[in-house]
Amino acid sequence: MDPRIPPDHAGITELVDREALDVHLSKVLRAQPFAILLAALAWLGFGPFIAPAWLLGAWFSAVVALAAWRYAQARRFRSSEGSTLGLRDWKTRCVAHSALSGLLWSSLALLVYPQAPLEYQPLALVVLMGVAGAGSLALAAIPPAAPLFLSVLLLPNAAMLLSRGTLRDQLAGWGMILTVIGLSAIARPLSRHLRDGMELRRRLEQALESSESDGAEAAASSESKRAFIATMSHAIRTSMNGIIGMTQLLERSRLDARQTKWLHTLQGSARHLRQLLDDILDLSRIEAGKVTLRHEVFDPREVVCTSCDLFRPSAHQKGVAIILHMADTIPDALRGDANSLRQILINLLGNAVDFTEAGYVTAHLTLLCPADGGPCVLDVSIQDSGPGVPADQQDAVFEPFSKVAGARSGNGHGTGLGLAISRRLATLMGGVLELDRNGLPGACFRLRVPMEIAEAAVLAPTRPSAVPTFADMKALVVEDSLSNQLVLQAALENLGLACDCVASGEAAIQKLERGHFDVVLMDCEMPGEDGYSTCRRWRSIEAREGRPRMPIAAVTANVGADDREAAKAAGMDGFLAKPFELDELSGLLAELTGSLAKAAT
Repeated sequence: MDPRIPPDHAGITELVDREALDVHLSKVLRAQPFAILLAALAWLGFGPFIAPAWLLGAWFSAVVALAAWRYAQARRFRSSEGSTLGLRDWKTRCVAHSALSGLLWSSLALLVYPQAPLEYQPLALVVLMGVAGAGSLALAAIPPAAPLFLSVLLLPNAAMLLSRGTLRDQLAGWGMILTVIGLSAIARPLSRHLRDGMELRRRLEQALESSESDGAEAAASSESKRAFIATMSHAIRTSMNGIIGMTQLLERSRLDARQTKWLHTLQGSARHLRQLLDDILDLSRIEAGKVTLRHEVFDPREVVCTSCDLFRPSAHQKGVAIILHMADTIPDALRGDANSLRQILINLLGNAVDFTEAGYVTAHLTLLCPADGGPCVLDVSIQDSGPGVPADQQDAVFEPFSKVAGARSGNGHGTGLGLAISRRLATLMGGVLELDRNGLPGACFRLRVPMEIAEAAVLAPTRPSAVPTFADMKALVVEDSLSNQLVLQAALENLGLACDCVASGEAAIQKLERGHFDVVLMDCEMPGEDGYSTCRRWRSIEAREGRPRMPIAAVTANVGADDREAAKAAGMDGFLAKPFELDELSGLLAELTGSLAKAAT
């Protein structure tokens, strides 16, 4: 057997045996018309010399009968009827048919050669040798068939020729013996190569089918996992929205010091749970290939500074200084995915602050532009003075849910997802995130991503820092969850808006037709008509009746990019993910109603 072919498994041998039989019978089928034609020519050509005259006619009839029988057997093998016989039985039949065919053609020469005129005798041997050559090739798919066919065909005639006294006949007899040996020697490796080729192809097909099956199972498993995560995320976010919303409202009420401490603990735990949900969803989207990078102009200084500012209060409480160094090579504007860059920086800075009990966290930012005109690389290093990462675990820190043992994880910080998400985002951006073994105390994570230098004038103007006002405004909340209705109503009233609440899309349409509202906050998943359908129906009413466009925003626990696209496609003007902060709600309302612009003037 070919050494490239591994040991047999999963019925490969049976498949190869069946294919070899099919190839054998196919060649036999194609050969029968030529065999009958050649037999007819032999009958007509040698008939006048054979006595009794009927003998050659009987031989021709036997050839035709055998051809018809072999044709019928081949058709039976290819039909369902053939499945009643085992492959071994079919192989035995095919070998027997081949031997019988060889015997019939051998008898032709045994009849013709002794009786034909001297000039016709070589013609009989030529016919015999031609049948031998063609038959040995046609029968090679089944190893025993060709040698047996050649032996039955030629050896009786070789014996007949050797028994004759002339030198010519004896040379012809020995030639036939050598022909049997030579063609049999050729048939064996040919048969082996044919079977090896069949087996190799079958194994490749089986491997491909297995790969496709595994791929389909993996895709189904991945889709099932993604659906499970999305469903659980929606359910948890809906409940978390009530918890976080109420804690924010409690924070604005009169509490004593002990109650305030308890509230802050509750808020911290709730926000940690929300971050865990966000991390799981981010990782799920990245692994499913659902993340699409943006190519936009942004200010790198603003991204880095705001990311650092997020952690300054918590770092200050621990006595940790956040130090920022930006090289002079940093331009005013770069083109790339600012959101992904910000998410990576927040993960790295949060990780550094969490694991540094005292000392510093340093962010170093520079832009490397090669002299040959290649793409520039934004190089960011986040160095902390914490316990660092043990040498034997440095390769594991980027694995999902990996939490390094020892001092660095002694406080149980994090979920083990931030670094995994950051590395995958860096890879999507065409860059690299690695643990820099620079020999300094603590840990240093280094990010390098390609960026394009952009014109600063392309940057959008910064929005003025004005406080929005919502006096005399009224909002309609479309939400089937009573707890979320209470949260939104209290939050809106806290911001100065009047509020009506309904629990279905149909009730929302009725309210909008009869009442006056400045903005609509609509859940997307509701019993009956969902938020998307309700929004589309209201947009149709606006167009039909010539009403002014009502600002409608999705307030939903479905937070994927496809959910945002669905909201936009349905005609919604904004999107707010549950659970939300009051500042996020205020910013959304300002954008929808234009109150920020009014307050700024």
